[in-house]
Amino acid sequence: MRELDERALETYRNDITRLHGGSASRKGLAYMKAALSWARKFHSADAGLVRTGRWWRDVAALHVEKKRSRNPTLEDLAMTIALAETARRLPGRKIQSEVSEATLASLWLLIFTAHRREAVVSVQRGEFIDDVRAGNGWGILYRPRTAMKGKREHVLPIPPSAMAVLRPLLMTSSDSEWLFPAARRARDGSQIHLHASAINKLLERLRGGDQKSRAAGSPDLMTLAGVSVPDWSPHDVRRTFATLVEDWTTRGDAVSAVLDHEGVGKEAESHGAAAITRTAYSQSQRLLLKRIAMEPWCDAIVAAVEAARPLATQIVASVRITE
Repeated sequence: MRELDERALETYRNDITRLHGGSASRKGLAYMKAALSWARKFHSADAGLVRTGRWWRDVAALHVEKKRSRNPTLEDLAMTIALAETARRLPGRKIQSEVSEATLASLWLLIFTAHRREAVVSVQRGEFIDDVRAGNGWGILYRPRTAMKGKREHVLPIPPSAMAVLRPLLMTSSDSEWLFPAARRARDGSQIHLHASAINKLLERLRGGDQKSRAAGSPDLMTLAGVSVPDWSPHDVRRTFATLVEDWTTRGDAVSAVLDHEGVGKEAESHGAAAITRTAYSQSQRLLLKRIAMEPWCDAIVAAVEAARPLATQIVASVRITE
């Protein structure tokens, strides 16, 4: 540690920038500075940092993250789903692999819940259940603290309109513990869930932007026949959800509860349908408050996808005719 100084840390920062880009450099520098601060506080003698100032705090990152402002509309999200369903085998591709049911369903669930993609693809079958207390077609999605960025248990009520779309997943016989199993297994032969990038790759394929689509000259389905769906990422759904639902319900606290922006739930894990139901109806989960946001959002998504399907069918058919 005695040989580490501002010059060495700046060299590290610059090398990471050159090799891996600005964002990686910013994160790497932050991790290094945090490690030095920890060593200075708890093991200053062993680290050779006795009576030294915290000089590393003055080494600044050169990369500034751009503020994201993409805000896809409800219709943009719906058209994306409709195109993904219709173009199961994308036109113009030499390898006619079909988009899997798991990938399509994960796109639906991501848009329904405005969850982060990692929390969506890692759902286990036992964590998505019918809500026997509420009845009338309602469901419950339970996420353990290990799956959530905030490291808290999180439960969402799934309205009947969304359950009608997703319930076939619950009824499908499968030996996988995952709701969205990957087609391939891990190297040790164990079953794994879809990778978080699967949804991003699906969006990229629809735009003809992945390597195989570009090689085959596949078109951008999002910009054909008068449709102009702007580029959006899975995380952008959260922004659209918050903007629209706050306007519809005037309940910002309901939006925050769904997005897990506030502390809800206990630290203990739950297992089994009965335990998940008890957790869902605990006062800390504010299930009834979350329904205020979830029901109009999911109903609107289902209606918008239904309205988008005829045009999506025309777009895909026109591309296949002109191949």
